[in-house]
Amino acid sequence: MSEPRKFPMTVAAAVLFGAVGLVVTLACLAGAAWLMEQKSFSGTIVVPLSTAAVCIGSLFSAFAAAAWKRQHSLVTGVTQGALLAAFVCIAAMLNGTSVEPILLIRIFPILLCGGIGGLSGVVIRERRHTIR
Repeated sequence: MSEPRKFPMTVAAAVLFGAVGLVVTLACLAGAAWLMEQKSFSGTIVVPLSTAAVCIGSLFSAFAAAAWKRQHSLVTGVTQGALLAAFVCIAAMLNGTSVEPILLIRIFPILLCGGIGGLSGVVIRERRHTIR
């Protein structure tokens, strides 16, 4: 008989690293709010800054998850990006915004940053082992 397929990541680990991504996202959002107050930016810059904050959170959570898992880096990264993209969709729906094309466009960079974070998490981990 063949061996059962293993999932790239357990649900508990995905939620844990998703929480890491949320903390990083919230820190970036707090920094963006402070920057907007100090520089007196208009409200039109909120959407790009919030998208950048979620992308940074996706990058960090995918990096940490892939460095911990050490395999299936792209799947792990996109999974973390999808988890944060789901949080963005839920927040938009709670805000009263329906799923609009601009929301779907904002999801693409989140998934892309998750994939980049996943790939770089494994590559950095492998380089550390070859240097020593």
